[in-house]
Amino acid sequence: MNFFQKPSTPLLLIAFGILLIVFGLVSVYTLTERTEVELINGFVQRIPLDQDHTSKIYGSAGQNLNLHIVGMRSVGGFYSGEGLTLTLRESTGQAPILLTENLHAPGWQERSLSPSQRIGEIIIPINIQLPSDLMVGSQIHAELIGAVSYPIKNGNSLLEEHADISRSFALEVVSQEELLKQVRKRPVWIMSVSFPLSLALIVLGARAELYPAKPRPKS
Repeated sequence: MNFFQKPSTPLLLIAFGILLIVFGLVSVYTLTERTEVELINGFVQRIPLDQDHTSKIYGSAGQNLNLHIVGMRSVGGFYSGEGLTLTLRESTGQAPILLTENLHAPGWQERSLSPSQRIGEIIIPINIQLPSDLMVGSQIHAELIGAVSYPIKNGNSLLEEHADISRSFALEVVSQEELLKQVRKRPVWIMSVSFPLSLALIVLGARAELYPAKPRPKS
């Protein structure tokens, strides 16, 4: 039996099962081998630009807040930021409690690009430290404004596209313990799904490979 030579559905099932085990083991490592500070610092929350409703994120006073603002698509996922500013206010109209201007965004014009490169999602990373005097339970109004320019394909050439950004979202201030619960949700969910599903796929694939269905006799 040429087990590793012929492409087959059973072998694909086994391969997917093994891949899911790897995902599960990575989640186990995330929960057991990292300190609480490392978990919080590595926690990234995504905010889409193309949704009308207000996204809700979580943060803890004095802790890092990592955001990925995602939206447009460009050649290679590259872009340049123009005056990107993040403002945090306790309520609309009040003076900002945190103002971060000119968020770092490397210029795509400095890169060597070609129309043959794949289209990728633009990700605007934001990393800030929240003020240490925020009260647990506070609802913070956050707004990102500015503009981006990015390359798009036009036949065999590249064109520069511009887009204004005005995205509001809500930040709920929680305790560090509650924030850690939010951080652990994803790896716990991956573990609870990946291990049972991987076992089922491996057993199903091995059984189908070792005991293939007999062809039906022709009538």
